[in-house]
Amino acid sequence: MVFPATAMAQSVTEPPAQQQRISNNPLELDTGMISIASKFSVKTTSARLVDILRREKLTVFADIDHQANANRVKLALRPTRLILFGNPQSGTHLMHENQTIGLDLPLKYLVWESIDHQVYISWNNPYYLAKRHGIPPQLELLSKMSSSLYSLAERSAKP
Repeated sequence: MVFPATAMAQSVTEPPAQQQRISNNPLELDTGMISIASKFSVKTTSARLVDILRREKLTVFADIDHQANANRVKLALRPTRLILFGNPQSGTHLMHENQTIGLDLPLKYLVWESIDHQVYISWNNPYYLAKRHGIPPQLELLSKMSSSLYSLAERSAKP
C-alpha cells in the first residue's frame, strides 16, 4: 500500500505529539506508553538493548531502522529504531487469555531522538495492552513484564 507523501510527510522540526509528554509511570494508562531517557545515541542505545535482550535469552525478531527507510524514499527523519522482541512462552500465555493481543505482540521498544537531541526508549505499558484486550490486570505475568521491560530499558540507557 502506498500513501501520498503529502499526507504522511511531517517536518522534522515539528515535534510530534508523543514528544510533548514523556512519562515513566508504569501504571499510567492514559497513553499506554512509557519512556525513559538514554545517555547514549540511538545507535548505541539500540545496540546495547539488542545485546541485553539476547543475553537475557529473549528472541529479537527485528531491528528496524526507520531513519534509513525514510532516507531511501528521500524523506528526513531523526534517528529512530524499532526493536521487536519477545518470549514465545509468555506471548502464547497472553494469547490464551485473549488472542487479539497478538496485534500487539511481539513486544517492542522504540529508540528515538527528540527534536532537542535527547534519546528516549519508549514501549507499550503491558497493563494498557491488557486493558485494550480485556485481559485481567491481576495476571501475575503483567507485573513481571512491566518490571522486566523497565529494567531492560534502564540497563540499556544508563552507563
